[in-house]
Amino acid sequence: MKIGAVDVSLSRVLRYTLVPVGIIGLTSLFLDASVFGKIASSPYSVATCAVAVACPILWNTIPYFLGTTLTNAFGRKTAMLAFAAFTVSMSAIRGVLFERAMEEALGSNVFSDVFGNDNVGTIISSYVGPLLIAYGLLVSLSSFYRLGIFGTYMGEYFGIMLSEKITSFPFNHVDNPMYFGSTVTHFGKALSSGSPVGIVLAAFIGWTYFMGAAYEEPLMHWFYDNRKGTVIVKNGWDVMKKFD
Repeated sequence: MKIGAVDVSLSRVLRYTLVPVGIIGLTSLFLDASVFGKIASSPYSVATCAVAVACPILWNTIPYFLGTTLTNAFGRKTAMLAFAAFTVSMSAIRGVLFERAMEEALGSNVFSDVFGNDNVGTIISSYVGPLLIAYGLLVSLSSFYRLGIFGTYMGEYFGIMLSEKITSFPFNHVDNPMYFGSTVTHFGKALSSGSPVGIVLAAFIGWTYFMGAAYEEPLMHWFYDNRKGTVIVKNGWDVMKKFD
């Protein structure tokens, strides 16, 4: 499927969709049959889904349509910092809504109820959940460190490209480590809260991330194959030193 100059793999879209659909289905089947009703009736849950969908769309359309205009008007560095701040703000808003949605639906620890054993619920909430949060943060922060602020936040749209492909951790560990790490962190928070609503929302957020990745991955290849950049840097932190 072609979107502009980018060929998006339908098989990848399908693969990225089946996993969260499976998780959501299992959550409804085994943990809470009323989870969809709770989400549909919760303004925080609905808002979480809306912002989750908006994030990858806006992160790609704003720099695509306005990147050159903003660069010409304010300078490359200012335009990119403003876009990075916008991206972080969107993520923060979604994160707050996600937390509120789980708090709103909070009841007893669902894992204790399902397994009929408080110890199982305690292990999942007190150990598995926090471990997933720590792992997800490690992957996300490591990716951010490797890419730098401008490598992370769509620098290619603003005419800045990395001089070479990053192959060290976490890029040699998982694909799309920023998205993967954030998704795992959301699942960790849901497990820590014993929240079926949180699990479903985490799966949905992960799906929106990887739908974005299905477009962004071939887009990055197109950028580098066509050398659509005017500044080549060793990493995303070099931009701070190279120009204003």
